[in-house]
Amino acid sequence: MLGKKNHTPFRVITIIFLILSSFLVLSCEIFFPFGTSTGATSGGNGTTVEDDSDTDSDNDPDPIVLPGVGPGSFFWGRWVRMDGSNDEWYMASDGIETGAGSRSSVSNVSETSFNYAGQLINKQTDNILEVTPGGEAQTYYLFRRSGATAEASMTINGIEDVSTLSVSRGFNLSGLGGVQIIMNNIENPGNTQTLTTNTDGSLDLDEVIVGDEYEITIPEQVGIDEEIDLIVSPVYDGEDLGIVNLTETDQNFKVSYTIANQPEYLLGGESYSLTIHLQNIGSAPLASADYDITETDGIVLSGDRLENILASVPANDEFTLDFILQLPDFDESEKIFEIPVSIVSHDGSGRWDDMVSIKAYREEMTIYLRSSSYEVQGVLISPDRKSTAFKVENMEGSITIPVRDLPYVLALSGADYTTETRYSIGVETRPDTDGSELRTTSMNEPNNNETQTTPLYKTQTEPGFLGVYDLDFYSIYSIEPAVSNNAVITGQTPYDGASISDTYNTLSWDAVREAVRYEFRSSTVLDDLEDAEVRSLLQTSYTPGAPWTNLETNFWQVRGLDMDGNSTPWSEPSAINCNWGNMSGLSPSGNQTIYEFSPQFSWSAVAGAVSYDFRMATSTEALTTSDDIVVNTTNYTPVQSLANLTKYYWEVRAEDSDGQKGAWSYVYSVKPVVLNVGDTGPAGGYIYSVDPSSYSGRYMEIMAGHISTGSYGGSAVTLCSNYEVNGYSDWYLPSIEEWEVVYDVKASIPDLIQDGKYWAQGTRDNTVYYPYANVTSRKYFNMSNAYDGYGIIATDSYDYDLAIGAIRAIRNF
Repeated sequence: MLGKKNHTPFRVITIIFLILSSFLVLSCEIFFPFGTSTGATSGGNGTTVEDDSDTDSDNDPDPIVLPGVGPGSFFWGRWVRMDGSNDEWYMASDGIETGAGSRSSVSNVSETSFNYAGQLINKQTDNILEVTPGGEAQTYYLFRRSGATAEASMTINGIEDVSTLSVSRGFNLSGLGGVQIIMNNIENPGNTQTLTTNTDGSLDLDEVIVGDEYEITIPEQVGIDEEIDLIVSPVYDGEDLGIVNLTETDQNFKVSYTIANQPEYLLGGESYSLTIHLQNIGSAPLASADYDITETDGIVLSGDRLENILASVPANDEFTLDFILQLPDFDESEKIFEIPVSIVSHDGSGRWDDMVSIKAYREEMTIYLRSSSYEVQGVLISPDRKSTAFKVENMEGSITIPVRDLPYVLALSGADYTTETRYSIGVETRPDTDGSELRTTSMNEPNNNETQTTPLYKTQTEPGFLGVYDLDFYSIYSIEPAVSNNAVITGQTPYDGASISDTYNTLSWDAVREAVRYEFRSSTVLDDLEDAEVRSLLQTSYTPGAPWTNLETNFWQVRGLDMDGNSTPWSEPSAINCNWGNMSGLSPSGNQTIYEFSPQFSWSAVAGAVSYDFRMATSTEALTTSDDIVVNTTNYTPVQSLANLTKYYWEVRAEDSDGQKGAWSYVYSVKPVVLNVGDTGPAGGYIYSVDPSSYSGRYMEIMAGHISTGSYGGSAVTLCSNYEVNGYSDWYLPSIEEWEVVYDVKASIPDLIQDGKYWAQGTRDNTVYYPYANVTSRKYFNMSNAYDGYGIIATDSYDYDLAIGAIRAIRNF
C-alpha cells in the first residue's frame, strides 16, 4: 500500500501557470524581481496546531477547531500581506498561521468578517481582505496568493468481480458509486474531507487549492483487501485528475506527469520535455504488461516507447517514460489536452485506464514597470483568481503572462506604506526611460478598490503615483486600446432595477478608453430600444431634457465611439423605475370620525410640484371617476359643508411644471358626526354646548370625573392643562362664564356634583390648590346656585371627596 511516507518519488509536480505562487516562497520574504523567469513553488509547513487542554485519554492535546474557516469557506487558503511586511497568512480550520510560524485561533467568524489577534478582517472581494488593526495602526490588505477554492474531478471504476458489491453502493457498468473517499491536504493536514462518489463513479473535488498536494484514501469497502492511497495535485482550476481503477488483484496503477524545468505555463506551438509516470499503488509487483499512450487533439509525442512493453514494476514504485511533447497551435486563448493512457497485464490479471490532463495557452504578453527611485511591489490576480506577488527593486523590470480572454487585476503599492513612489506601467510597450511620464504628487491614481480599477490595454502605457498608505489597481487587458467589440460599458448608475424619485435623474457610466463620445437611447418599452432616438454625448452622463416617464419602468442603453466611428456594443439594457410624487403627511389620515362639516384636508409638499389634484367622493368606486380639483397649496377646505353621518373618501396627487403627475396617495376617509348636549365626546367627556359663538370649535366638552391631586398641593390651571386622555391634551380650567353654561345643562352631565363648588379662572391668585386647608381668596363657582366668589373650596371639616372634586377641565373642538 502506498502511504504518505512513500509519496515523494511519485509526487505529481505541479505545472503552475504564472498567476499561481511560483513567484513566491513560503514566507514571501524571498522574491523574484521582474524579468526573472525562474520560480519556486511554495509548500505548506504541515504545522500542527494544538490547544493547551486535553479532553480525551490519549494525552495528546486536542486540535483547535475554527468554525467558518475550514474547507469550503471563503477565507480558507493562502493570503499575502502587501504593505512592505510581506507576511504570508494561511487560514485553515485548525488555526491561522502568519509569518511567525505558529497558528492562532480566531473569533466571531462570519461569511464576510472575523476577529483575529485584535484585528478586524473584512472581505472586500474574492481576492482581497481588508485588515483593520486595533490602536493607531493603519489599515492594510491581504491578497489571495494561491487562488481561491478550485475544482477538480476524477472517476472511480469498479472491481472485476461485481458479485462482491452491495447493490446499495450504486454500482453500475460505468463506474462505482457510493464509495467513500478521504481527501487530506498533505501540505496543510488540518484540511481533511470525506467525500462519496456519485452513482456513475465520478468524484467532484470542489474544495481544493491549485498547487497543493492531496492524499486520497480509498478505504477497504469495495471488495478489495486493503485501502488504497494515491497522491494528486491539481494543476489548474477544473482539472480532470483521471481515473482510479479498483481491482481484486494486488496491482493498481495511477498515471501522473512532470515537465522539465517546471515552466509557469505552456504555450501552443512549443515543445516540452514530458515525463509520464506509471505508478504502481498496489501492494504487489507487476511482472509485465503492455501500455498504450494516445496522441489526441494534434499533439505529437516523440521518444523511446520501448515497444509499448512495460517491464516489472515493484509495489509502491513507478515506471517512467520520457517524451518530447509538441503542442499544436490553436485559436482559443487557452486549451486543455487530454492524453489517455492504458495498461494491460500480460497474465490477464487486469487493465487500468487513466489520462494525463495538460492546460496550455495560445500566446503571452509582457507587463513592464518602471519606478522613480523606490521599489514597487504588487500582486497580479488572474481571471481564475490565482495570484502572484512580486517586487521591482532596480527601478525597472517586467513580467510575462499568458493572454487571457478576461482581464487580470494588478494591485501596486510602494515598498512600505510610508514611502511615496512615482512609477510608469506599460502593457506590451515599455514605459519611458527618462522619467518624463512619471507623475507628480498632484496627479495621484485615485482608486483603492478592486472594483474601481484603471483599465490598461495592450500597447498602452500609463504614469502613476503611489502616495503614503496608497494602493493602485489596474485591469490588464490583452486587447488593443481602440474601441472595438471587445470593449464594454460598465458602471451604469443608478443600478439596473433602481427606483428613483427625481424625474430628471442623471444617469452615468464608466469611461471607455479611446472613446471620444457616447450614444444614448431610452424607451419605456424594452423591445422598442433598438428604434429609440439616439442622443450623442461628449460626457459619461446624461440628464434628460424632458422628464423620465413617471410611474413606469424606463429602459436605457449607452455605447462608446472613437474618432474613427468604431463603437462598443450597446450596454445591457438597464431599467429605472421612476416614482416621483409620493404623497405623505396626509391629514386627516386613516378612517376618522370628525365633528365638523367643513374640515381642512392637508398634505406634505412634494419637491418639484407646482400644483396638486384633490378629489373626494362618497364611495371608492365614485372616487376614481370624480372630478379633480386643482389646488396650488398643500391644503384644501371643501366649499360646501359635508353631510352628517356620511363617509367621504379622498386622495391627492402632485403635478410638476411639465404636467407630469405623480401617483395618487393612499385613500383615506372621514365621517362627519353631529353631537348633542349630554352625548359622549371624542375625548370621553360630555358635550355641554353646541355651536358656542365665542369659540373656534363647534362643541364644548367637559371631562368625565374629576382631577385629583391626593394630599399634595398643586396648581389647578396646571393640572388641567397637563391633563390628557384618549390622546387629547387640549384641556384647560373653565372660567366663570363657562361654568355658567355648564350650570344651565348640569342635569345632563353625569357625575357632576350638583351642589358643589368648582375651581374657576379669575383675576386673583386662584391657581394654588390645597385640599386640606382653609384657603381663602380663591375663585370658585357654586354649582348649587350659580354664584361665584372668592373663598374656600374645602370645608372646615376637610371634606376630602368635595376637595378632590373641585377641579374639572374642559375643551372645545
